Amino acid sequence: MNSYNNLQYEEYGLEHEQVVMLLHGTLLSVWNYQNEIAALSERYHVILPYIDGHDQAASDFVSIDAIARKLLDFIEVTFHGHIALLGGLSLGGQIALDMMSLKSDLCDYAIIESVKVTPQRGLVPSISPYVLPKNKLMAKGYYRTLPFPKELFEPCYASSKALKKDNIKKILQAEAHFKMPETLAQTKAKVYIEVGSKEGDLIKQAHKLHRRIDKSQLLLMYRYRYGDFSMNHSQSYINLIEKLLRK
Repeated sequence: MNSYNNLQYEEYGLEHEQVVMLLHGTLLSVWNYQNEIAALSERYHVILPYIDGHDQAASDFVSIDAIARKLLDFIEVTFHGHIALLGGLSLGGQIALDMMSLKSDLCDYAIIESVKVTPQRGLVPSISPYVLPKNKLMAKGYYRTLPFPKELFEPCYASSKALKKDNIKKILQAEAHFKMPETLAQTKAKVYIEVGSKEGDLIKQAHKLHRRIDKSQLLLMYRYRYGDFSMNHSQSYINLIEKLLRK
């Protein structure tokens, strides 16, 4: 693990090659991209930050904007303000969108997976379906109902146990109240917006985001659920990144 100004992150691959930064999903952790690491690190410089408020992060969660600005500062100092590709799932995708709205030339490409871009009405749930029970046997049974690979149970369980109730509440509120910034339309990145055909309202959200960003492409993936693209179909995710960065 590496650290920069209260930011914890994992780093893999070739130091002077194109930089790929991937931001994990809501209440998950960097194991979100565990299956991508080996393949991507052979060609690229891969950065996987721990989002504030999550397992092994240095800070409690404050806001999406606070994390976005912390990551922008890291990129400015470490990579001269520009990376090749930025990706994010759910909360990670919202942070990525906020980053691109603050710095239009931040990246060449972006992959935004399963994001909410309009504020949710009504009460925000106090617990996420991805928080596992503390009892490991119960957690295993519950995990089987989630759309995540079997091999990710152990890291998911460890991450879930480490979550603080106050952080869970703040994270879910921030995700539910997120509104895509107007300045996002000015991004110079080519943005790929992925959503699964089984993701209900997120399909409408993806279309709204697609309309906001002129240089974007909508990827509606047949029979995919939340997190399927980066976790259950990681080779397809890798293939897209390699296709983009070889151009």
